[in-house]
Amino acid sequence: MRKYEILDRKSNMYPSLWAWALIVGFVERAPRVVFKGRDWGNILGLFREGTTCWVTKDKERVNALMEGIKEDLLKDPDYIKSVREIFDKKSKPFLEFVGFCKSADFSKYPEKDIFEFYNKFLRDYTDLCAYGEPIAWLSREAFADFIEEDFINKKKGSKEEFEILISATEKPFIQREEEGLLNLALKGGDIKKHTEEFEWMPYDYGAYFYDENHFSNELKKLSKKNKNELEERYYDLINYELNLEKKQKSLFKRYKISGKEEKYFEVLQIGSYLVDKKKEVLTKAHFYGDRLLKEIGKRINLDWSLMRYVLPFEIKNLLIKKEKPDILKLERRKKNVVWIAKPDGDVEIIEENKAKKILDEFFEEERNTEDVDSLNGRGAYKGVVQGRARVILDSRECSKFKDGEILVTVITSPDFIVAVRKARGIVTDQGGATCHAAIIARELKIPTVIGTKIATKVFKTGDYINVDADCGIVRIIKD
Repeated sequence: MRKYEILDRKSNMYPSLWAWALIVGFVERAPRVVFKGRDWGNILGLFREGTTCWVTKDKERVNALMEGIKEDLLKDPDYIKSVREIFDKKSKPFLEFVGFCKSADFSKYPEKDIFEFYNKFLRDYTDLCAYGEPIAWLSREAFADFIEEDFINKKKGSKEEFEILISATEKPFIQREEEGLLNLALKGGDIKKHTEEFEWMPYDYGAYFYDENHFSNELKKLSKKNKNELEERYYDLINYELNLEKKQKSLFKRYKISGKEEKYFEVLQIGSYLVDKKKEVLTKAHFYGDRLLKEIGKRINLDWSLMRYVLPFEIKNLLIKKEKPDILKLERRKKNVVWIAKPDGDVEIIEENKAKKILDEFFEEERNTEDVDSLNGRGAYKGVVQGRARVILDSRECSKFKDGEILVTVITSPDFIVAVRKARGIVTDQGGATCHAAIIARELKIPTVIGTKIATKVFKTGDYINVDADCGIVRIIKD
C-alpha cells in the first residue's frame, strides 16, 4: 500500500513566493471561502532540485472532500457560477498590478516599497488561488464521472459529444495566440505587439518564454503551408465561441437534456474555464512578478538560482533588516525541503536530514512500480494512434521532442506546448475531464489518455506504444 498519494507534480517550481501562496490558497483559504468548511487535511509539498510534488498521506480524506463537493454541486449547480464571478472580479485588479510589475523600474523604489509590493503579491495571489482552480480540480473527477456516466449510459451519447458539452465557450488562451499568429501570417502586422501579448505563455512557474525570434520562426513554418488551410483554421478560431455554443445547444436538444442537467454541464464548462483562466492569470503573474523577485535578489546580493529558495517569512529580515542570506542553508534547501501545509494556515518547514529522509522515502516508493505493459486511464480526445514514446518530466526538455512522437508526462501545462503541438498522441499520469491536458487535447484534436497514474514510470523514451483514447488504454507494442 502506498504511503504517499500524489495530487500534483510540477517541474520548474521552487519553494518561494508562488508555491507558498498557491498551497496556502488551496489548503487554508479555499476550504474556508469555497468548500464550506470541508478541507483536504494536511498537504505535503516535497521539493528537490526544481521538482515539486504535492502529496497527501490521507487519500480517503481527499476523496471525501471530492464526494462532498460533488453532492454540493448536484444540489446547487449554480454555486460554481458564484465562485467564478468572485474569481473574475478579483482577477481584474490583480492583473492591473501584474501590469504594473511588467513595466515598473523597481530600481527606483526604496526597500520599504519593494517589501510592500512583495506582500501585496503574496496576499492577492493567495486569495485568488482559493477561487481559481480548487473547486474545478475537485469536480473534474467524481462529479465529471457521474455526469459522463449518465450521458453515455442513459442518454446513449458519445464520448466526443460529452467533450463538446463540457468545453468552456470562452476561447482558451492558446487558441487566442494561434489566431493572432495566423492573422499575422495571412494579413501581416506587428510581430513585436504579438510577442508582448503572448511572451509569457510557456513560462508556467519559471520554465522559459517566447521572444520575437520564436514567433518569426513560427511564421516561417506557416508560410510553407497551404493558404486555404490556414484561412480555414483562422476563421474556425474566429468563430470558435459561436460554433461551440451552436453545437452544445443542438446536443442539448437532441438528447432532451433537462434544464437541471444543463446546469450540471455548465458546472464542468465553468470548471474548464477556471482551469484555463487561472493558468493564464497566474502564468502572467509568475513571468512579470519574477522581475520583482529578481530586484529583491539584487538588493540582498543573492543569485537568482538561490533567490528562488527564499521563503516569504525570510524576506523582511533580508530586505528590511539587512540580514545576510545563509548561502549554505539555501544550497541545502535546493536539494531537500518539505512543507506541511495545514488547514489552519500554518506551514511547517522541514529541512536538511529530516527532509532528505522523507524525500528519499517518497522517491523510493515512486521507483517501485509494478512491471506492466499496459495502463488504463481516461480518454480526453478520441482516436487511436501509435508511435515512439518520449517521456518528459521537465518542460525545458521539450526542445528534444520530435514530430510524431507520443508525449508521456505527468500533466501538461503551457510550458509543454512546444511538444504538444508536435505530438501524435499524449499520455499523462494525472488529470480529469476539465484538466489542462484534456482542454488542450480537445482544442488541438490530439488523441489523449489522461489519469493513468504511473505512465511516466511504466513507459520509457523509445518504447513503441499504442494510445487508444476511445477506450482509455495505453500499451507497449513489441518491436
